[in-house]
Amino acid sequence: MMKELLRTIGISCLVAGGVLYFTGQVETPSDPDLMGLQTKLEKTEEELARAKEALAMIQTSSSTDHLPSQPTEQEPKREQAEPPQKEQPATPDAEDPAQSAVKTVLAIQPGSNSTTVSAALERLGIVEDGSEFETYLVSQKLAGKIQIGEHELDSTMDYKTIARTITSAK
Repeated sequence: MMKELLRTIGISCLVAGGVLYFTGQVETPSDPDLMGLQTKLEKTEEELARAKEALAMIQTSSSTDHLPSQPTEQEPKREQAEPPQKEQPATPDAEDPAQSAVKTVLAIQPGSNSTTVSAALERLGIVEDGSEFETYLVSQKLAGKIQIGEHELDSTMDYKTIARTITSAK
């Protein structure tokens, strides 16, 4: 009886091994297939980035259509949906005298998120890379804490100061 049991187990192992061998072979994509998939992925990522920027612009412009805000000569300019126009400050930036600090008032509307705010800051010249600033907000868990209202900002502020300004209630 023991001999038959061992024989059955041995045959079962051989059959199972053969089945796994033939069914376990998954076709791996060849190099040209991988390259094609990689280019498709890159194109899709670029399209997604463009769609994300367009959505941010639409959200910013639709949320700012309700509030009239015209900057006066004495006030710093206010960011709504218009492209940025840099203002010359009274004193040049101490670190780089060739470039001037951009001072502005950013109006954050209800429904704005970290993407729209980061894109607006980049358009205004407050931050160089909006997506990098958005990544900073997410990493610091501040993306959901952005406060609506008007916030005075300038290009000499670091990410921490800008984040503290836009997340603190007025």
